[in-house]
Amino acid sequence: MRPAALRPGMTLLAALQGLGPLASPPGLLVWVALLALIILVGRVVLALAWRLVIIALIVLAALWLLGILGFRTGVFGAIAIP
Repeated sequence: MRPAALRPGMTLLAALQGLGPLASPPGLLVWVALLALIILVGRVVLALAWRLVIIALIVLAALWLLGILGFRTGVFGAIAIP
């Protein structure tokens, strides 16, 4: 048995009426506002994550180039390896 919102042949209006108060204009406004908030927070988090990835890439490239030039860097840089 299918739920009321998934019956074949139902119109969009009938399906929305099955949602009750969530389908009213204030209810839809709340859902759209929550969706916008989730998207906004996601964009901020992703922007920060991209900055961290770029910074890590630059630091690792600099350490790699210093290693190629003969500088000892990193955790084991002070240890003399024969």
